[in-house]
Amino acid sequence: MSKYSKGNRVFAFEGEYKGKSGEVIDYQNIEFGMQKGCIVKLDEDSSTVCIPERDLEVENLNLEDINIEITNLKTQLKELAHQIPEKIAKEIPEHLAYLQEALKSKSKSEFLNEYHYISKELERTVNPDFVDSNISLKKLQHHGKNLPEL
Repeated sequence: MSKYSKGNRVFAFEGEYKGKSGEVIDYQNIEFGMQKGCIVKLDEDSSTVCIPERDLEVENLNLEDINIEITNLKTQLKELAHQIPEKIAKEIPEHLAYLQEALKSKSKSEFLNEYHYISKELERTVNPDFVDSNISLKKLQHHGKNLPEL
């Protein structure tokens, strides 16, 4: 059994994939010394690689990282504006700001409410694959799920 769960966001701080981040999608039985490997789908190019557990740590976003991911989402939404109803195109950036505030205040329930609204509206108006494959949304979701209950 791995110390990482499927769906965990991880960052490689050592080894061949140093500096890369991605999502754990499976485990590998090949042993690297005394530890097993994790199958990670890398953000950079969506390739799937096996990385020794000893080279990984859970990806933790700081406030600057959160701001970058929210800015990335806002940019993507501007590019998709022609696909989204005008009302939703105005509301989603507002809800991203609320999401950002929830993350700053570490309010897990507020975060989950805002994330749910944003992801459901994007699924409905853009397409379900956009939400499932969007790295910024995945990073924010992972960070928010790991907020402590208040």
